[in-house]
Amino acid sequence: MIFLFSSPQFLCFHPKFTKLLIDKADERVLRLVVVDEVHLHVQQGSSFCNETRQLRTEFFKPVFDRTKQKQHRTPKAIFTTATMMKNYVPLLEELTTIDLPPSCIQWATHNEYEQRNTEMLFKCSSNYTMHLNLTVDFLKDDNEHYACIFVGSKDKSHHLLNKLERKLNESLLPVDIMHVHGSLDKNEKYWFMRIFCAKINIDKLAARVLLATSAGNVGIDNHLVTFVVSMGWPQDLCTYFQQRGRGGRLAHMMCRVLQIGSVRSYVFIVWQIHNTTKDSNLDDDEDDATTSLSGLHSAVTPTKEKQDKRSQELFPLTRNDKRKLTIRCHEEILDVIRFFALDYGCQHIHGAWFMSCGDLDSRPPPVLMPCWNKCPICTGKWAEIFKKLHKDQVIKFLKSEYFQKMVPLIAKSDNIVDVLWSGDGKWRVEKIYGKKTVSRASVDGLFLQLIANQKIVLMHDNTNIVWKLGRTSNPDNPLESICNYEFDRMWEGIHLFT
Repeated sequence: MIFLFSSPQFLCFHPKFTKLLIDKADERVLRLVVVDEVHLHVQQGSSFCNETRQLRTEFFKPVFDRTKQKQHRTPKAIFTTATMMKNYVPLLEELTTIDLPPSCIQWATHNEYEQRNTEMLFKCSSNYTMHLNLTVDFLKDDNEHYACIFVGSKDKSHHLLNKLERKLNESLLPVDIMHVHGSLDKNEKYWFMRIFCAKINIDKLAARVLLATSAGNVGIDNHLVTFVVSMGWPQDLCTYFQQRGRGGRLAHMMCRVLQIGSVRSYVFIVWQIHNTTKDSNLDDDEDDATTSLSGLHSAVTPTKEKQDKRSQELFPLTRNDKRKLTIRCHEEILDVIRFFALDYGCQHIHGAWFMSCGDLDSRPPPVLMPCWNKCPICTGKWAEIFKKLHKDQVIKFLKSEYFQKMVPLIAKSDNIVDVLWSGDGKWRVEKIYGKKTVSRASVDGLFLQLIANQKIVLMHDNTNIVWKLGRTSNPDNPLESICNYEFDRMWEGIHLFT
């Protein structure tokens, strides 16, 4: 038995090898094709990766789309991943020409994820550099275990790399950082990841930190990882669960998983969705002075040279494909916000349930008990950022002449939060929250819940992205129908005063 390992790029750039595989399929020598991490095949094939789309015509169709006379020669196909969403299945069928009826799909059970002993944490913040101190403290207190830091863009990773190295030097910590992003040479990327996974700790190399974009969130199998940080929202829940899955790989070992997110980070990702070929001065880190962090520099977008080369690609996305991709990306980042800003109960259970059925809105059966380790997210301590509020005062604020003059509001960083936190709107903070100490992070959290429930929405309008009022019972006249928002039903997770 012979196993051949390849990549989409290798198959596309070596047509003789591809023809050999097709011929061996005809001869019934090639009997099995396995695609691992198939969620990446879908994500990349439906967006920037021309080679993945090229495989449909040059490999999958000749091997699997057989005539009836040759069906008995068709090899078997297995697609594997730990993170898959239901709406990816038709996209996978389109990319591979292989029909995947429900009877051929085996979703995992939630029990298969219970061995992960993770303490999930959430902080509402845009100051990523400040939170690097948490990694430094972890390395000071623990000289054995490893840490992973994930960020959303290549330029952001370079900025945080410099900041983290400076902090490590100031603390006299002999720790090295493996820096992985999508623009690395594939061999360099491979060896950086292998060095980190090999747990090498010698006099001249102690690679105990992985700093990576989404290019490094799979293939990391290091059971000594006990601290994982995601700086800014991941673009979808598959990415979040892959990043979270880098830790807690031994049942008896606790891993802390910190997600840092904010309205600012959400605006940044939506900007990226609509500006994949433009530079921008928009950034999601309030401590970063770099100015070109969207589009061309995102973690999943090719370099300018590669884009110029692909301008003549044989399998470009059609205008309709791009429209569908934009809609899907909007829905996926909104699911991320909903997962953290709404109260789904035990997030361990709901996360495992999502991975086992691919549907965020599918609620786990009531027989499933909350997880035993009672981490802050599962016990509700994560929701302390979402302080109790007076619903009627929120409605009055949204209906106020002051707010109505502000929207539609061109999104610049998190300026929608400033509408309430500063200026003429600040007096309403006490009205909404009562006489208690409220931080800007809590106001940011309120707007995250407004976004999660689509009371306010971020939309693309010509060359800008703008904040607008969301769904109402009367879309033609949102001002008059604000009071008819279905708060009790739609505002799940917002802690209201009774």
